[in-house]
Amino acid sequence: MDVSSGRTQQTFSAPDWITVLTGRWAREHGILDNDSAGPIKVETLFERVEEDVPGSRSLLVTQWKRLYELVRERLDARSGLHHATVLRADDAAIEQEVLGTWRRCQPQLAFIHLDAVDQAGHRGAFDVGDAGYAAAVRETDGRLRRLWESALNVSPGPERLVIVVSDHGGMGNGHGRYSEAERMAPVLVVMPAGHSAVGVRDLVGVGRVVLEFLRGG
Repeated sequence: MDVSSGRTQQTFSAPDWITVLTGRWAREHGILDNDSAGPIKVETLFERVEEDVPGSRSLLVTQWKRLYELVRERLDARSGLHHATVLRADDAAIEQEVLGTWRRCQPQLAFIHLDAVDQAGHRGAFDVGDAGYAAAVRETDGRLRRLWESALNVSPGPERLVIVVSDHGGMGNGHGRYSEAERMAPVLVVMPAGHSAVGVRDLVGVGRVVLEFLRGG
């Protein structure tokens, strides 16, 4: 999946995650790089879902303060949203927060930001040949499995769409430019049984698929 909108959006985390959370490219949402002051100029998926499905609940959990601040700034200006934006210290704390919150409120939409793989790439290299990076991938894989099993173990169990996506690739120990290694990122879509398979070709496609699923499309 190409995260750069045809080499027009820099491969930095702030613009790319806000693209996931709005379904709009940076030229529309206004967060052009990690230093952009904000605010986010367009509606987030959290707002759009509640408009389409009144009373729905949503959750964002992250350890990255910049993402937390951008989303809080946007959503704090909206009244009546059934949404929680949560900042935690690391991925282990995020896992525990999600496991507890999931049981209590059963959100219709949850964005869970795990950062260990990105941090390992910056410390060493964005390459599975790097021991630290490979260890972070394995750790995150186990964390995703536990979170997924927790969602499935709720009874009665609602249908769940799960999208696992990275906001960028990497070259060496960095990213931000337009090389293929930086622009191309993995994406995995798990649809419930009985639903047709979908394709996600770019970051804005994540939001499109999420909204269509929650609207019953």
